[in-house]
Amino acid sequence: MSGVLDDEDRETEIEGLLVEDLECGGWRLCDELVDRSDAGHVIAYVEPCAAGYEVVWLSGPRRRQIFPRWSSVMTAAGRRLGGGASRGPVRPLRIRHLPPPG
Repeated sequence: MSGVLDDEDRETEIEGLLVEDLECGGWRLCDELVDRSDAGHVIAYVEPCAAGYEVVWLSGPRRRQIFPRWSSVMTAAGRRLGGGASRGPVRPLRIRHLPPPG
């Protein structure tokens, strides 16, 4: 399998997901909403393999996965978008206090 995506693969786009070609024939998947200087900008590295595409996730649980189709890679990456983004300030959870025994 070559490191070139065909037209059908290129049609699979996820809003906010940037696909950057690498010289080695693979791709870097990036979250467009995260600043390029932030480590959370890069979600994964993808390389073609005999079974389809090998993905090394840098966002969320760090692991390798094999996907048979490019559209599956894009769908999985779309689920990881915004994973490092702050949800803003939240109120702390209230801890219930029990009266002392006795």
